[in-house]
Amino acid sequence: MLLKRVSTATVLGALVVGAILALPTGAVAGVSVIVAVGAAWEWQRLGAKGAPSVTDWAYALGVGLLAAVGWKLFESGIIPVWVAGILWIALLAWVGQQMLEGSQPRGAPGKLLGVMVIAPALALAPYLHGQAGFGPELLLTICVVVWAGDIGAFFVGRAWGRNRLAPTISPGKTIEGALGGVALSVVAGVACAKWFGLPLASIILFALTVVGAGFVGVLADLLESIIKRRAGKKDSGSLLPGHGGVLDRIDSLLGVIPVFAAAWVYWLSP
Repeated sequence: MLLKRVSTATVLGALVVGAILALPTGAVAGVSVIVAVGAAWEWQRLGAKGAPSVTDWAYALGVGLLAAVGWKLFESGIIPVWVAGILWIALLAWVGQQMLEGSQPRGAPGKLLGVMVIAPALALAPYLHGQAGFGPELLLTICVVVWAGDIGAFFVGRAWGRNRLAPTISPGKTIEGALGGVALSVVAGVACAKWFGLPLASIILFALTVVGAGFVGVLADLLESIIKRRAGKKDSGSLLPGHGGVLDRIDSLLGVIPVFAAAWVYWLSP
């Protein structure tokens, strides 16, 4: 299983890096819309019973359309970017409350929640990619931060994980793994920012933001775990060997991108 997981992650990582660095922003937006449709399809099917229906397709295509429209909305000004970041902070605060209370997730995932979770991040991906002069490098840095967090959490958790992070939500995650993931995120994020020469108001502010992004990634992952537990599912799908579905692979990114984008327009960019 580990070999399958690593192999899939390597192929996906290479494809994503190539797409971010080689494709124009319009093409990246097209890829983001396709990913949004796939993620929304899985979200809708998590709580569905029976064979796929026209409603499932309509919901998935609608979320994809919102991601496309959202890209242009975010390009119109910074206020929508702030709103998306604040929305995700509110969602993650709710996840934190569920952790502290040790709540048992119940009820089917809502369609509106799916729109709020999926559309903003996948509309902001091309927005960030389109930042003049450094957009592809900025988006790739955010991806590296999330990937490093996943890798650090997985291996540190396996080696030293003892204390459960959220036993009623995701029993396999540990506090040690989460901290290891955040630490590796900071190292990888700062290294990428320096390597790519990103225009930063302050490298210290950037490092602090990456620390925050690391914890955002953990909570966003737990948000998807809550949704899957509500639906009684282990994975959101089976498209990606060793990883589950599209949602399983991008869950942390869905939270990190909006929060990071809001931080970027507020205090990170010079």
